[in-house]
Amino acid sequence: MNEKNADAIEVKCRNFLLEHNIIENHADIKKRENVLNLLRSLLSSFVRLTAKENGIKRDDFECQLLPFGSYGLGGYLKDADIDVVLLAPISIRRRNFSNHFSKLLKGHPSIREIEVIERTNVPIIKCVIDSISIDISFVRLRLATVSPDINLLDDSLLNGLEQTCLLSTDGPRVSQFILKHIYPNDLPTFRLALQCIKYWANQRYIYNKPIGYLNGGSWTLLLLQVYFTKRAQFDSSSPNMTMEFPPQQQRQSPFHYSSPPSSPTSILSSSSLSASSSSSQETSSIISPSRTVSFISLLESFFEIWSTWPWPAPVILTKSIPNVPGQPTTEISSITTMSEFKESLLPIVTPCYPVSSAAPCVTKSTLRILTRELQRANQIIHHPFHSLEDMLIKLFKPYNFIKEYRHFLKVTVSSDVMKSHEIWGRRMTHYLYRLVKLVEQAPEIKTVHPLTKVYNESVSYRTKYEEDLLRQGYTVYDTDTTLPLFPGILHMQYFLIGLEIDENYDLEDATIDLTNEIYMFGREVESKKNSKDSDVSVAVSAIKRRDLANLIQRCETI
Repeated sequence: MNEKNADAIEVKCRNFLLEHNIIENHADIKKRENVLNLLRSLLSSFVRLTAKENGIKRDDFECQLLPFGSYGLGGYLKDADIDVVLLAPISIRRRNFSNHFSKLLKGHPSIREIEVIERTNVPIIKCVIDSISIDISFVRLRLATVSPDINLLDDSLLNGLEQTCLLSTDGPRVSQFILKHIYPNDLPTFRLALQCIKYWANQRYIYNKPIGYLNGGSWTLLLLQVYFTKRAQFDSSSPNMTMEFPPQQQRQSPFHYSSPPSSPTSILSSSSLSASSSSSQETSSIISPSRTVSFISLLESFFEIWSTWPWPAPVILTKSIPNVPGQPTTEISSITTMSEFKESLLPIVTPCYPVSSAAPCVTKSTLRILTRELQRANQIIHHPFHSLEDMLIKLFKPYNFIKEYRHFLKVTVSSDVMKSHEIWGRRMTHYLYRLVKLVEQAPEIKTVHPLTKVYNESVSYRTKYEEDLLRQGYTVYDTDTTLPLFPGILHMQYFLIGLEIDENYDLEDATIDLTNEIYMFGREVESKKNSKDSDVSVAVSAIKRRDLANLIQRCETI
């Protein structure tokens, strides 16, 4: 395919995503700029309050608020969240962030739904501004002040960081790593391909890391590996070139409002299929080529490579595994001895220290589902269609969960209080993985398919008996009206699982007994509760296809 045709396909695809409200238009982009500017406008007040409390001079330090993740890369979908990190000097403590910054958010009339979440590996403050959800993390660096062009890939910044701050640097560092290793002129193409992949994964219900699939970061790293492969092919066709970005091109991405400053450049071998480590030596740069890869070839290669990848062969984006700053780099072969990857079925190694698994919850069932979906996409994208639009419609066709399975489980989470409903909605996505692992151990079960979409409703009850039925996962119809009235409302969430039965098992002769697996899951969930969860109940039950269709229709019409 010549370059002119490749450009035309890219334009048509971008227009398709715009016309179908999959990506944002210029007005939406401007709205996000304004949201980020509003948050940054609070920094001066935050500095003033913190300086007063800690007894330091107000002009002695600066903080920075940097976006990362999908928004920081520019590869996000319409209505996506914004992840930002508040980088603070050593004179500011985490309690200052939790107390003062949250109060500033609560005091602003345009900011609502503020929630401080502290009991987690990466504590955040959540809020909503102009209908956009924001997650704000915090890193206390051992610096006197934080420069606007800080290079987070400088490993010396990690020396002496407390563990929570170290973990909170992962997302921002990976974002800078990705921006550092993509030629600026390839960024629009990379972003468009990423947006297509994310939308496809959402439509096919394989976009959720805690449940057992991949999230935006995981899909991005897989696309980056494909980009390295394609770029190596380009570089090998020009053996005399070692291309690097000029500092001015690195410092500002075309999405200037959303990209964190990039790091000083490192030399990349023209034949390398993987990037250099993040602590590479600084060097002068030669100008970036006009473009090294087309959108359609990047997308085709993505599905072709990952639909046939020999998992659990690891995906490693660096020449060696990043290690503790100042220590020798770790050999690639040592991945098998790392605790994060000992039982990993789909090992994707994050490219910055501290190294982690980008797909830690993949099970044998969800791996089968991911592979099946990648193979389907690969067949579609290589099939001759009358038009690009026809191909995209087929590729993005929503997955029909009810049609694909005959047997289903329903996990019902019920609570009296809306706050509990919201908290357990987040928690259950992490707990559901354990139920999948337990059920797929049953010899009669071939595949356990957790649906990433969650259904919600609020249901009124008249008696204690009706409440008990609802909490156990039953639908309440007409019940005994002579019972004492005990009216109330339950907030319900339904997590759905499809079951594929092994073809060697004759279901007509017997039923499948999952009592033990469900009991063990129930015990695990109960062990996670605390005194504030007394209103929450979790029940697992079988549900017929007809009843499932009615439940989905009922929840979607609310």
